[in-house]
Parts: sequence; C-alpha cells; structure tokens
Amino acid sequence: MTNTSIDSSTLVTVKIEGQEIKLAAAIANNDDLLRRVLAPVYPGAANSTITRSADGKTVDVIKKAGTKGEVPAPISSSRCWMLHQKLPAILS
Repeated sequence: MTNTSIDSSTLVTVKIEGQEIKLAAAIANNDDLLRRVLAPVYPGAANSTITRSADGKTVDVIKKAGTKGEVPAPISSSRCWMLHQKLPAILS
C-alpha cells in the first residue's frame, strides 16, 4: 500500500456556497482546472468569478447570477394578450 498523503502546506482553502474545501494548490491556482473540478458538485462554479487572497492560501468562488425558470413566451401568444384582443367583441 502506498502512502498518498498531501503536505498540508500545499493545500489551499476554497470557499464556495458557504463551504470550505481544501484542494491542492496546483488545482486551486488554475481557474479553468478549478472550475472543472468543482462543476460536478457545484454547477454554478462553471460560470463563477474566482478571487484569491494576497497570500494565495484562500480562493473565493462566487457564482454569477443567471436567469431562472422558463423564458417568457412572446406577448402575442400570451393568454392575457389574446383576451385583451377579444375583449371589445365580448363587451359589445
């Protein structure tokens, strides 16, 4: 059995969504690699902003706000718009 321990001096604290994760500096110091490692567990990491502390021991991953839910249908197909168009005929 091989000992695969990582020296704690090469670990960096990554903060994401209120969690702190210890990762190897080689991963934490490369934006693209860090996003790829985090994305399966934190999908928002794929489009996040990454900032590092001056000493390089802490990395903050801040996900960007995106759109939520369904894309609204064009107004011409909305039920309210159709009702608005028929309202004069209904009232007369």
